[in-house]
Amino acid sequence: MTSHVKLYGSKSERFEEIKAELTDQLGYEPSNPEVVGLLMAAYNPSMARSSVDLRRVS
Repeated sequence: MTSHVKLYGSKSERFEEIKAELTDQLGYEPSNPEVVGLLMAAYNPSMARSSVDLRRVS
């Protein structure tokens, strides 16, 4: 199954801000799907497979 999402305006800007903060935390630039996966894991911690602390993403 594949899902496609387009973000516009402030939602797109916020996504890029989160991605930049995750880049700083991870030490590399995550792919867009990885960013979404980390956000989903933060929403449902049982999905977490990373040591990234998304509470630090402001």
